[in-house]
Amino acid sequence: MKKLIIAAAALLCATTLVVQAQDAPKKAKKEMTAEQKQLQKDMIAKYDTNKDGKLDKEEKAAMSAEDKAAYAKAFPKAAKKKMEAAPEAPKTDAAK
Repeated sequence: MKKLIIAAAALLCATTLVVQAQDAPKKAKKEMTAEQKQLQKDMIAKYDTNKDGKLDKEEKAAMSAEDKAAYAKAFPKAAKKKMEAAPEAPKTDAAK
C-alpha cells in the first residue's frame, strides 16, 4: 500500500512540474531603441561590403575604433560578450 501511495505522489509531482514548465513565460526579446536601430542601419550601410544585410567577422574587423566604441556604447551586453569570447592578443617584448 505504501508503494502505491509513493508512486502516486511521485506521478502527481512529475505531472505538476511538467504543467508548470509548459506555462512558464518565455523571456521576451528586448526591443531596440531608435538610436540602436539607426546605429545598426548606419553600420551596415558603411561596412557591409558583400551586401547581405549583416556584418560578418571580416567586416566587423574593418570597423574603425570610433565606430567600435559607438557600437559598444549602444549595445553594452553584446559588446561585452564579444570581448569575453575574443582571444587575448599574444604579448610581445615591446609591450613589456
